[in-house]
Amino acid sequence: VLGAASSAEALRLLADNKDIDFIVSDKNLGDGSGWTLQEWNHKNGRGVPFVISTTDDPSSSPEFKAFPPY
Repeated sequence: VLGAASSAEALRLLADNKDIDFIVSDKNLGDGSGWTLQEWNHKNGRGVPFVISTTDDPSSSPEFKAFPPY
């Protein structure tokens, strides 16, 4: 299990650890967004399963609008 306190730290961990099997992230990170991690995951062809959580109202976040029921 790896942990990161910021988006920048999480991105470094993703880049340095090719054997990551699953990512769980909060949407709101101190220096960015959990969506940044998912974008990196996708752009770098990693395809690691990804779960993002938030206490925000999903209907107020444009990123969530791509997922039903929003």
